[in-house]
Amino acid sequence: PENFRLLDKLSPDFLDSDFVKKRTYWLRLGSGYKEIFNKYSKDRKKNLVLSKRLGWVIRERLDIGPLIRLFEGNHAERIPGGVSAKAYNTLQDIFSNMLRRGNAELWYASYNGRIHAGILLVKSGEKVIYIFNSADDKGRTGNARTAMLDHYFALHAEEPMIFDFESPDIQPIADFYRSFGSETISYFSIRKNGLRFPLRQIQAVRRAFFLKTSSASDSASWLS
Repeated sequence: PENFRLLDKLSPDFLDSDFVKKRTYWLRLGSGYKEIFNKYSKDRKKNLVLSKRLGWVIRERLDIGPLIRLFEGNHAERIPGGVSAKAYNTLQDIFSNMLRRGNAELWYASYNGRIHAGILLVKSGEKVIYIFNSADDKGRTGNARTAMLDHYFALHAEEPMIFDFESPDIQPIADFYRSFGSETISYFSIRKNGLRFPLRQIQAVRRAFFLKTSSASDSASWLS
């Protein structure tokens, strides 16, 4: 994102590469919790009140297993082609390495002793990146992710950092992240395609199909 304007000027010089403009959402901390909370949308404040009435217990933990099981049981089936066991093992290895380096945080929301939602955050310089999350039906309807994010913002409200929601280009999810008062930030996805005709065209059609299918599945997951 920091290089967006420069890349925008340079993109015409790279005719063999595709520059696709994308968006993420940044919430700038460091101003105090009251100011952060005041920027929440009306619906976000309402859902936060509802989540607090439910009484979520929010704690940081070191075991990514519950988060993987939540994803496997509530989201994986919506992904075209499914998710291999190898992918979960890779995520476990990546998390373990990040944890050893001190740049990962894992938070869970529990009710009556059972975990219903979790979020994985990655720290990089002055940024905290919302990289992965999952929730079951109770976690979604009980606004557990809203409760966890608000809890995190309250803990770090005075620190000069940027919380990057790492949003996909899916409108319902983007709306959710914007409801916390975040700002839209542009960046480029750059791809150089060396395939010859007609392989390049076939690849583009396949990519468009899977992107459309994945977007619909993700939206259904967030809205349910």
